[in-house]
Amino acid sequence: MPANGSDNREQSGDSKLSPDLLNKLYEEAKAKEEESALLIKRIEAQISDSEQMRDSLSLQYDEMRTWADIYDGIDMEAKNMILSRIMKNIRVRRDYEIEIDLTLGCEQLGIQMTSIM
Repeated sequence: MPANGSDNREQSGDSKLSPDLLNKLYEEAKAKEEESALLIKRIEAQISDSEQMRDSLSLQYDEMRTWADIYDGIDMEAKNMILSRIMKNIRVRRDYEIEIDLTLGCEQLGIQMTSIM
């Protein structure tokens, strides 16, 4: 608190600042507060969306991990049969560039593309 008592003058209306200037400063501060509140809401919504995406990806990871564990536990003949059902075509190009055409779509594999993008 200032030693010269200017805080008391401002409260009693004896401030050296004009009422127009004080109103302008008040309105600017109020606008900044509203802008900050909107920004906070947007950030909170982004956090919520990120948490939902994380949860969705976590569930998909758990499901894929389960399928991977099952696949690891079966014999080579069963693995070949599964792969022949999933893969339509495999092309190996120069420099070992590999292209694989799948017979299954993302929906059939249980992958939600909207949650990934």
